[in-house]
Amino acid sequence: MIKIRRLQGAEAGSIAPLGTGFALISLSVILVFTSVSSIFILQRRLTTMAEFAALSGARYGLSASDFVIQGGAAAMTGLRVSVDQVLDGVTREVAICKNWAPPLPVVVKLEGFEICGYGAAREG
Repeated sequence: MIKIRRLQGAEAGSIAPLGTGFALISLSVILVFTSVSSIFILQRRLTTMAEFAALSGARYGLSASDFVIQGGAAAMTGLRVSVDQVLDGVTREVAICKNWAPPLPVVVKLEGFEICGYGAAREG
């Protein structure tokens, strides 16, 4: 009976490593989801901006770089127009890109990469 009580007392505190491991895994999942959602939101914003730039180019003849300077410079910095062309005489295609950086500081260095949004509009 004494040996059983000694073994039960030796297990004290064994839940702490489990809780610490669970906390680290939860924090990692939160950081990953935050980064992925940041990429998704940036890509959607760039696509919306490229579509509006293509529409203004098809309708009013405004270049995509002028559209970005007039409409997008206040909201986002570091935008680059990678494609601004008229394909078949009536379809305007625009691609706007931006370098992505992680929204939260992380222990492992993540390299930023370029994300682009595409839009097309037909004249008429």
